[in-house]
Amino acid sequence: MPDHLNWANSKENCESFGWKLASAESSSLLNRTNTLMQGNDFWLGATKESGVWRWLSGVPMSTLPIEDHIDTCLLIWRGRLDDGNCVNNWKMHVCEISF
Repeated sequence: MPDHLNWANSKENCESFGWKLASAESSSLLNRTNTLMQGNDFWLGATKESGVWRWLSGVPMSTLPIEDHIDTCLLIWRGRLDDGNCVNNWKMHVCEISF
């Protein structure tokens, strides 16, 4: 599996296996995912559309990212939720497997 892709390619990569780009709709899931990734920066399955951050499931995010840019894709940057430039190819990603 490729390590570093942009947000859209990360989403497509997960979907090619029948999975989805991971969501962390609870703080406990976010903490577990962050631990799993061992301090690496990575894409998560949420975007900002019309000023609202939503998980790919359509659920609005309850914990909002730091918006220090004008970007619309969600990532974990230095252990925190952050807005990211969707076209940067230097992020890892996490796929969520449904059983």
